[in-house]
Amino acid sequence: MEIIHLSRKSSLLNFSRKRSTIPPLLKICDKPIPEVKSLKILGIIFDPNTTWKNHINYLRQKGFKYLNAIKALSSPKIGTRSDHLLNIINATIRSIFDYGSQLFSFSSNSNRQKLEPIYNAALRLALGLPRNTPLDLLRAESMNGNINSRHNFLCQKFITKQIALKDWSPNARLFWNIDSNFYKYREKEISIFQKTINLLQELCISKVDILQWIPPPPIYDNRKINIYTHELPFQNKDLPDDIVQNMFNDYIQPKFNNNIIIATDGSKNTNQTSIGILIPKKKIRQNFILKDMISIFTAEAIAIWTALKNWVSETENYIILTDSLSVLKSIQNINRKSNTIILNLSSTLHQCLQIAQSITFIWVPAHKGIEINEEVDKLAKASPEPWNIISWITYEDLHTYFKKQHKIKSEEIWKKSKRHTNFFIFLILKNGTDRQQKIEIQKF
Repeated sequence: MEIIHLSRKSSLLNFSRKRSTIPPLLKICDKPIPEVKSLKILGIIFDPNTTWKNHINYLRQKGFKYLNAIKALSSPKIGTRSDHLLNIINATIRSIFDYGSQLFSFSSNSNRQKLEPIYNAALRLALGLPRNTPLDLLRAESMNGNINSRHNFLCQKFITKQIALKDWSPNARLFWNIDSNFYKYREKEISIFQKTINLLQELCISKVDILQWIPPPPIYDNRKINIYTHELPFQNKDLPDDIVQNMFNDYIQPKFNNNIIIATDGSKNTNQTSIGILIPKKKIRQNFILKDMISIFTAEAIAIWTALKNWVSETENYIILTDSLSVLKSIQNINRKSNTIILNLSSTLHQCLQIAQSITFIWVPAHKGIEINEEVDKLAKASPEPWNIISWITYEDLHTYFKKQHKIKSEEIWKKSKRHTNFFIFLILKNGTDRQQKIEIQKF
């Protein structure tokens, strides 16, 4: 009986952009599966032509329901604050529009623009602005971009993460084996997928440069590894510099003979992002240049990772010094959601533990005059040789870069607007005190 009822519960949707197609005849226990013109799966409505019109109309209906609730909350009788209303709008209307945006980004631009009026109306209600408020002024006042640009940003995040997942995602092969015909939705329109791939090529980032995600290795109970973040006496920033230096020297000098000490550091400024690695016992001084969009956290982690891969190859006791407390704590609390560079670093650490007798990580307070730490800091800030390049980049850093670019783009649009020159913000000291009052003046 259960198998017979499967034909009634099943639906057939034939994906084709042809005007007339012959539907395939599929049966379950000699019972034909009924053909439908739209199908809802996990909250996403699929249609045969993949125009996503049905799904966008469904989102509009849900958005109007929440818009009525926003109207009630924005009433003067209730008196909800504007910042609270903006948070409610982003948690309800915007989150509904965001769900599944990676799929209906293939829809035409005119179709996706249907969601904008609902979101704009909600922003006007939250800020108490009239209906004829210009859109550029509305977005500047609410500090929220349009829905279309946000969906493009979410698609960029999705694509780069899928590339990083590679073998761990069934979707990754679509982006690793790129076919321009697959990404081409219309002859006159390039999809956001192809735009993202083109953007990566403009940034000189290939797919192999994006660091691959790997599951966390089993290093938790390994007795060969020790991580000291606050246990040692010199690991206190509040102590005077000379006391910290003396305590550090008293701790580290007896270990010079029986341990290989590796000092690592990362540096990031407007000119370059680079790392430095110093091994006094082996007289090794190396620095490498990284991509500019890499964060200082990733740079510090890459410095440790590079040292482990290249110079932990003997049966010795190793001590790794770093002034990045956040990296060491991330290694201590590693899990599946950890940063990609931490996962790769921990995997290499797990391999090195098979060779080394022990590996000890020690956090060293920065800018305390500790000689080895100051020396590796100068090495990291120095200009590396042009061939010492590490091209790795994590998808987390790419997400941060995309977010900054979208913010810069929205600011440029606002500055080019004719209303930008007539919109002033003054900070006035009131009654000679330090209290500042923000006054917004708009010229008409």
